[in-house]
Amino acid sequence: MTERLFYILLIISLLSCQNEQVDINALIHTQHIQAPLQLNAGSPLLPYPATSHSHSQQYLLSGINGTIELDYDAKSESIILPKPINEKAGVYTLTIIRDQRITHIRTLEIKAKAAQGKALSYIGPKSVPYNDQNGVMVTSALTDQYNNMLKGQYGINYHQLSDNTYQINRQSINHEYYTSKTLYVSNDKVALVGIEADDSYSDELFFEGSSGCPVSAEIYVEEYYNVADGTQTFQVHLSEILDADDAPVETGTYMRAALYDAEQKLSANYQFICINGTAQITMVNPNQQGDYQVKVSACGDELAASAELSFEADFLEIPKQWISSHLLKVGPIVSRLNQKLQDGTPVLLQFIGCQADETIYYKLDDGICLINTDEIIANCKTTKLSVQIRSIKDTISNPNE
Repeated sequence: MTERLFYILLIISLLSCQNEQVDINALIHTQHIQAPLQLNAGSPLLPYPATSHSHSQQYLLSGINGTIELDYDAKSESIILPKPINEKAGVYTLTIIRDQRITHIRTLEIKAKAAQGKALSYIGPKSVPYNDQNGVMVTSALTDQYNNMLKGQYGINYHQLSDNTYQINRQSINHEYYTSKTLYVSNDKVALVGIEADDSYSDELFFEGSSGCPVSAEIYVEEYYNVADGTQTFQVHLSEILDADDAPVETGTYMRAALYDAEQKLSANYQFICINGTAQITMVNPNQQGDYQVKVSACGDELAASAELSFEADFLEIPKQWISSHLLKVGPIVSRLNQKLQDGTPVLLQFIGCQADETIYYKLDDGICLINTDEIIANCKTTKLSVQIRSIKDTISNPNE
């Protein structure tokens, strides 16, 4: 039953563009499943004897990109496989239909050709610190002339020029599509990395040895909206990012920028890469008012620090009122831009005078927060409550006192 349902769905999808009445039972009744067919990538013709062909016959090829109808070439007695399909290695389904009946369903495997190329995959700076213990991870994938990745047994030789001597590291691909190798740069100014697969081809990557980490940078902060709202952003620019040799650090070098408050407590942390010795970082305004500073570091050392940045409170007061003896309304909280504070902004309610001071967290919704204090007030018998949003804190009397 499952097999029958499969073929019904297949026929509906393949012949949906035709207007004629289709006899599904007849289509399924005469189909035959045979051994897989195989072709090498780039072959434009699939041999199919003329004795098995008729003018009423259709050839439908299905793959991951859909289904197309193929033509038949009587002169070569072959089914024509157009480009780019015949160049794409993979498994396809060939359905042969005669007089609106499926006569054959064949699996067609287009196989990749012999290795003629290789794809190198490497993400990171081309300037590598001398004797860096982390090394450089290079991934290699074998391809044929049509960029089909190959899977099989191949030997990969990694040639590296070190101290004017080539070193060879051997890596094997055993029925995998790729292999990787960690390479290291010596004290030479230039290290050449070459890759060779079964002596059929080679490719190269160049890495420059460097003193390694950035040691200096110039920092500049654009004009910014100095409100501590946690949503506005400001731009930090870095230039003249240099290494110990006073050379611009390589594009892709990772660095760190952090925002510290006046007590040197970390407020925000960012990781970025430099491009041609420069970088630009978008940072978010802090939530708390006060003075801050941006510090840039690399390899654990501080390179530059901005001038002091001051951020003021986004709002000046917390409107609040008792709606009933136990229901407290906080808000609406409106910013200096006459906008309601962002939904989800924390509201801290603290009961002072209990056996243990208790703080409960709530959230703003559409600029307000409704707090049911009945149970806590009954237990605490407190005379003081405080409400805090960001850096603004205010007290309120218990209406039951």
